[in-house]
Amino acid sequence: MKRKFISVYLILMLVLSFGLATPVSANSINVPGDYTTIQEAIDAASPGDVISVGAGTYAEDLVIAADKTGLELAGSDATIKGVAMTPAAEFPTVAPNINVLADGVSISGFTIQGPAVTPGFYSSGICIGGSDVEIYGNDFEVTNTADGTGGDIGQAIQTYNKLAIPGVDISGLNIHDNTFTSYGEGAVGFEGIYINRDAGTGSISIGNNVFSGVIVRAITTERSNAVVGSNDILASDGWAWTGVLVMDVGSGEPIDSVAVTGNTIVGLGNGVKIGDGAGEDTLTNLAVLDNTITGSIKGVYVRTAEDVTIAGNAVSDTTGGADSVAISVGFTESAAVLANTISNFEKGGIVVKDTVAVLIEDNIVSTTSVALASNGIQVGYDMDPTATTGTIKGNLVTGCLWDGYDPLTEMYEDDWTSSGILVIAPNSALEISGNEVQNNDVGMDIEAGIDTSIEGNDVHDNSYGIVFWNANPAVNLNSIYRNTLEAVYRPYDLTGTLDAENNWWGQSSGPAEGAVSIDVDVAPWLLAEGGEQYDRTMVLNAGWSIVSPDAELDSYDIVDSVGLVLAYDDGAFVRATALDPVIPVFIKTADGGGIGFNYVAESMGIFSTDLEAGWNLIGIPETDAAPDDILSSIRLGANNEVALATLASQGAYNPSGESFYESMLDVEYAPEELFPFDGYWAYMNVAKEFGVIVVTP
Repeated sequence: MKRKFISVYLILMLVLSFGLATPVSANSINVPGDYTTIQEAIDAASPGDVISVGAGTYAEDLVIAADKTGLELAGSDATIKGVAMTPAAEFPTVAPNINVLADGVSISGFTIQGPAVTPGFYSSGICIGGSDVEIYGNDFEVTNTADGTGGDIGQAIQTYNKLAIPGVDISGLNIHDNTFTSYGEGAVGFEGIYINRDAGTGSISIGNNVFSGVIVRAITTERSNAVVGSNDILASDGWAWTGVLVMDVGSGEPIDSVAVTGNTIVGLGNGVKIGDGAGEDTLTNLAVLDNTITGSIKGVYVRTAEDVTIAGNAVSDTTGGADSVAISVGFTESAAVLANTISNFEKGGIVVKDTVAVLIEDNIVSTTSVALASNGIQVGYDMDPTATTGTIKGNLVTGCLWDGYDPLTEMYEDDWTSSGILVIAPNSALEISGNEVQNNDVGMDIEAGIDTSIEGNDVHDNSYGIVFWNANPAVNLNSIYRNTLEAVYRPYDLTGTLDAENNWWGQSSGPAEGAVSIDVDVAPWLLAEGGEQYDRTMVLNAGWSIVSPDAELDSYDIVDSVGLVLAYDDGAFVRATALDPVIPVFIKTADGGGIGFNYVAESMGIFSTDLEAGWNLIGIPETDAAPDDILSSIRLGANNEVALATLASQGAYNPSGESFYESMLDVEYAPEELFPFDGYWAYMNVAKEFGVIVVTP
């Protein structure tokens, strides 16, 4: 058995050994040792050969033909100096300085210098028409231009368009660890890398490159399945249009799955720009992630897209007047702006316009610039017709102040103001929740649809808390406090009533006097920040307050420095252990506060109390009964049986003070309005019963 095993093993080894292909070793060609020019070495090379180029400057244009697959060009202190240029009038014709038509080519270790600056001409740089090409470890000196029209902008690297070479496929392209800077005099700059459309579908990568000097555009791609990551783009001068541009130039074909991630971009007009036509490009699955962008006019500028995610970016010092916006999104079907840190912008932090669905979440937006009326987060614009839906959630917005607005002398309508969150989308339905908005001229400036909800936000230390212009969306469960002018402001020509129930106003007694505009329903409110909701709340004064529950209660809560709670029952004051309908309750607090009631579910019934001859203290619950029914048991008796007068409490327990007013109950007169919760003193000639109907709240 052992010998049989060995024999099988030997046979198997022989079969395997005969099946092994003998690898072909790559030849090494040296320049200038074997050939004096690089092109001569390329022409002599076989697929997979390595051409090592020694020190020196080689003024020649190169062609790597399609049959030179896998060729490797490796420089050591060597400079390739481009020669050919193209008249600007012949754009987009190319005259390649290095023409790569083969697959699997790599070029590394060179200084690659463009031709000398010639007005009216542009250089084409490396032109790539093969797949799996790798360009790495080179120092590019790209021909600059002084032509103010931009017609002769030089290129460092570009790929062939499929219209120029039908079927061209650049899949697997990897451009990494190179440096790019401008060569020659000129104030306009150069273009670093331009990726045209091809017929391929495989991925490409552009990463860990450094661009500096006088730049027009650093990286442009019209191609799908591209990753542009970890590049440093540092413009010191020039037109400095765009750091990374993703766009379609007139083909009408979609671009899908492009990620711009981890780049550092300084001093470009547009840090990252997506789309170059207002609604004309079809761009899908785009991601702008974890970039650091400084000193742009627009940090991230999405001019058009189907769906885009902008997340984890740090965008700072966006300047340029009214056009300066850290993150700008427009003409987009779906945009997610997540967890970005935005600081020191002149006009806008995050601005989204003409966008159907939006998610703006967990961003930190702050500015110290006061030169313009700025907005931290803005959705829509004046007369924006888009029916935008989505969420503005969990953001921190602070510092939107304009030095041209003086809140001490000007009303809101008198001048422009800066806003933490601005919505100018009258057809929108947005969830605005969980945001902290502080230290702005206006915390939230809302012109939104009625289906918008504003819930769970912390709006504090602004001049105005929340301003509403066109509708009355629900405003609930927010903390709105320490806003110096008004907590909630509505223009006086706005109709309807705003639902602002169950908010925390900085104190358990609800909003301060004058803190909200007319027709704003604030009761019930929260007695504590983030506290329990109540079916009904009321203010407690410092000292004694009097209340009368208007229905059967399930629970109640008294907040702030409570001293005593006494009920007036059966002609005497007793400590209150429960709050019963109709029975007045006296509450003593040191500093004032609030009380909240929760009603028994589906409570309904008739409540009454006996009135003795002489003075009685009663409560008047809220009821849907007609005025004649409310006091019927008093008013319908004979004249000598009715009360001669009623003294109505207006909140404070002080029978002899000005807090009581007289309400005549003579049968010839209708009574003054009697308020829920208040207590009333009634004088009776004879004993009677006082009854009311209480309905479900």
